[in-house]
Amino acid sequence: ARTAVPPKVEDLLAMPSGTFQGSLEVMDLADLTQAIAGGGKSGRLILALPQGGGLILFEKGRVVHAEYRNAVGEEAFGALLAACHADGAGRFCFLPAPTGEGSGMPRTIDKTVDRLLLSSATAIDEKG
Repeated sequence: ARTAVPPKVEDLLAMPSGTFQGSLEVMDLADLTQAIAGGGKSGRLILALPQGGGLILFEKGRVVHAEYRNAVGEEAFGALLAACHADGAGRFCFLPAPTGEGSGMPRTIDKTVDRLLLSSATAIDEKG
């Protein structure tokens, strides 16, 4: 059993303020999405997965855009959820948007987070 080395305080302080990051093994993407949405946050969730990087944009707690490999929008969001679900490995980093910034974000998703997660989860179950 290897002991985890706690990060040095300086390392954590070097992160931009408000940054939220961690391992997708600890918190899965669906829970993470709900946590950010529940907090009404705006910003970008950057995902580093074994299969490639992904991006989910939030505006005031709503998912407005997703990118993964060559997909965008709902398709990309679903593919990210499926990839995280299948693998469990990967890291995330949430970078909050400065207040008032966000009108320039691409908009490819217009569903509530609950509906988005529900339709993506259904798709994952169907693929099995």
